[in-house]
Amino acid sequence: MAAGMATRPAEEGAVGEFLDSASSAPSALLIDGEAGIGKSTLWSAASERARERGFRVLSARAATAEPVSAYTTLADLLAELDPAMWADLPPPQRAAVDGVLLRERATGPATDQRAVAAAFLSVVDLLTDEGPVLLAIDDLQWLDPSSAHIIAFATRRLAGPVGFLGAVRTEPDDGAGADWLQLPRPDAVTRIQLHPLSIGALHAVVSEHLGRSFTRPTIARIHETSGGNPFYAIEL
Repeated sequence: MAAGMATRPAEEGAVGEFLDSASSAPSALLIDGEAGIGKSTLWSAASERARERGFRVLSARAATAEPVSAYTTLADLLAELDPAMWADLPPPQRAAVDGVLLRERATGPATDQRAVAAAFLSVVDLLTDEGPVLLAIDDLQWLDPSSAHIIAFATRRLAGPVGFLGAVRTEPDDGAGADWLQLPRPDAVTRIQLHPLSIGALHAVVSEHLGRSFTRPTIARIHETSGGNPFYAIEL
């Protein structure tokens, strides 16, 4: 069982089903939950599982602390790709990708959302010619608006073996999350809500993280105080 999934067997099953589906058709899995509940841990484990299964993983983490600039998350998704991937795109699309990545000699309508959207969809389509692709974004509630527009455009038009994996904080005042996400088939979008861990599962997580075990009365107090939230438990 992959690291990050050992204490959540039901969620591990959902990840496996998602990857099975995404290996042949557009599919999405959204991981919802409060701060510290383990969304990023499960998101990372699912991304690693995808790599093990032969997916090309394009990943990014949105961050509220960063200045809100155009296409920040989109640039992170594309950053590790070989520029040859878009070398044969039409000039406006090629210039758009270069502009998103802030290449020094980028020219053309780099801020034209239509060109950026078409270019991103073209790049994803090209990648699926080589095998399944996973677009993985953590903290979707902080996704910059321009990236959200482009990714929403692309996900509505995906074809072939593409998965979208997102982690979303679902608490008041944290934005709309991923309400914009749509796939060609509405039933291809699955959401799972992460709940607090049991005492046993919490003990396993805290012990692994801190490299020590705890007595049952101690872990019971930690569980009660943290509400089963692994991040708060480790802090305690």
